[in-house]
Amino acid sequence: MLKRNADFVVETEKSEGGLGNFTMRYPITGSELPPHMRLMCEVVIQPGEVCRSHLHEGDTEIYYMLSGRAEYEGAEGKNVLEPGDVTVCYDGERHAIRCLGPEPLKFLAFIPFTK
Repeated sequence: MLKRNADFVVETEKSEGGLGNFTMRYPITGSELPPHMRLMCEVVIQPGEVCRSHLHEGDTEIYYMLSGRAEYEGAEGKNVLEPGDVTVCYDGERHAIRCLGPEPLKFLAFIPFTK
C-alpha cells in the first residue's frame, strides 16, 4: 500500500472537554492499520499548548520526537524532550506533553493494542 501526503486525514483537537489544542495527521487509518495497531499519526502542538494528562488502558503509546522541544510528564516524572528522543507510556500509565519554546512541537505517535 502507498499513501501520498495529500491523502492523509487531518484532525484538530480542541481544548473544550478534550485533551488540548493540537493537530493530528493520520497516514493510515481504520482497516489500513495492522490489527494490533490502534493509531499511527504525526502530532503538531503549537508553542504553549498541551496534550493533557490521560490514561492508557489496553494499549501503549510511543512518541518519537521530530522537531521542537517538549515537557513530558510520564511514569518517571517531568522531563524535557528534544528531537530524536523516544517515550513509552505503558498500559495502565498516564502521560501528558506540552510544547516548550518558540517553534511548534512535532512528533510521531504509535499506539499498539496490548490486549
